[in-house]
Amino acid sequence: MGKRAIEKNEIDIVFLDIQIPKLNGIELAEQLLEVKPQLQIVFVTAYERYAIKAFELNALDYVLNPVGKQRLQNTMKRIQSMMEEHTTFSLQKGIYK
Repeated sequence: MGKRAIEKNEIDIVFLDIQIPKLNGIELAEQLLEVKPQLQIVFVTAYERYAIKAFELNALDYVLNPVGKQRLQNTMKRIQSMMEEHTTFSLQKGIYK
């Protein structure tokens, strides 16, 4: 899925690698967050050195390759928790999603 598709569709979560064609994942995340500030980003990469920058962008998670089953389960729990919090917040404000 490309950048435009993410920007134009109702996407809540994006899994990004750091090393992608043309931009790096951090730069793409910055551009996406300008348009969709509520977008949740999980970085999945082999590069440890970008973790601090990723969390400065409020990344939901930063997973190092190779990804083990337990680590992926932890990420999925984090995503589920975030989605439950968002639903609770929306319901409290009278917004149903």
